[in-house]
Amino acid sequence: MKIGVVYWISESELSLDGGSLRIRHWLEMLRESGHDVSVVPILKNMIEYSGKKSFLNQFKARILPIPFQRKLDIDPDFDLVIVTVPAAFKSASKAMPREKLIFDWMDLWSDYALSFTKSNLLMFPGSLLQFCQWRWLEAKFVKLPKINFFAGYLDLERSRALNKGMWLPSPVHRQNTSGRVSPSEKRIIGFLGNFNHRPNVLSLRWFLKKYIHLFESSSIELHVAGISSEKFTITHGNVKILGKVENLATFYSSIDAVVVPIVFGGGIKVKAIEALAENLPVFGTKEVALGFSPELRDYINPIDSLFSHTWSELRIMKAGDFEENFSHTAFKNKIKEFIN
Repeated sequence: MKIGVVYWISESELSLDGGSLRIRHWLEMLRESGHDVSVVPILKNMIEYSGKKSFLNQFKARILPIPFQRKLDIDPDFDLVIVTVPAAFKSASKAMPREKLIFDWMDLWSDYALSFTKSNLLMFPGSLLQFCQWRWLEAKFVKLPKINFFAGYLDLERSRALNKGMWLPSPVHRQNTSGRVSPSEKRIIGFLGNFNHRPNVLSLRWFLKKYIHLFESSSIELHVAGISSEKFTITHGNVKILGKVENLATFYSSIDAVVVPIVFGGGIKVKAIEALAENLPVFGTKEVALGFSPELRDYINPIDSLFSHTWSELRIMKAGDFEENFSHTAFKNKIKEFIN
């Protein structure tokens, strides 16, 4: 089959952020199955995606944070089109028949919009307006393709997709390592993300404001890494900014646990899955836990427990639970009945 995967940017521009990693998994799985697959980029260049926006676009983002709908130029010869950006769902449905369409929801844009109402008063009216708009659009859009995949479990529950929806978390290779809680006096935790993605910036600010005073007394050091993490100029001695990470294995082997303090946005946090794959304990917010199915949420330790003086009772995901939900085999098994 000839398959197009719609994303913001081209395949050559994909990075290590959660969205790009999910696209890489789609491409890998489909090519393993013998399909002819290509990325259909929405944006013509990387500048608009990377955060280097014009003054007008920056002003719009302050008032209306969710992107407007985008038109697509889709090759009519595609046998199947997998659309991963809600802004392109309407255009794709006009260009392709239902039996040739799959929508992959990395998150619900209504929840994404609502999260910005917590940001500041200037964003409140526009964010609330876009929340209402996208709740209405989501109810319409889930009816358009032959199947909707949802990266986050709560998004599936809220989507009203009924029998046209399925939970499809991003897969990660599980590592053959054991839990590595450090016996040393200082415990190192890591937060890895794309800080061109505004919810990550807002979440890190929230986390530091609420908890940074506990770092020293709990002998905790926070390592912040990822795209544009260097924009943070933090002088606290227990916080280190590492910048962009080229080797994930090196980053994860240097820390004792992962913190995912996301309080803005939806979907599932791939950095939490990566940490579970590394057999590291994960500390996260309620929003992070709700991205997982109910029986798996206990693997996300509450952030408050981060400052306990003992980590001996922290849960690390069992190999069977990981294989059943987050392995490449699990991903392939879920999509194969819809791609033939």
